[in-house]
Amino acid sequence: MRLSGRAYDSGLTWLRLNAWTTNPALHRFYRSRGFQHVRTVATRISGARFQRPAQPYSGPLNTRLLTADHTPTDLSVACKY
Repeated sequence: MRLSGRAYDSGLTWLRLNAWTTNPALHRFYRSRGFQHVRTVATRISGARFQRPAQPYSGPLNTRLLTADHTPTDLSVACKY
């Protein structure tokens, strides 16, 4: 997961997020991605708290981007000298 890698590269220990307490399907999705439910704050609509350790990113990098006119460009080609 790239976001976890960015957190890791920034020296952060945890990747944390909040989710709506009324969305159990989203809770299952986060658990399937390695997040653990930490607690639920019942007085907040987005009170379901999840976390997982930040980890180095090891997947393939997405080198595609959109140019100003919204056409795809391959960054790995655009940056070659």
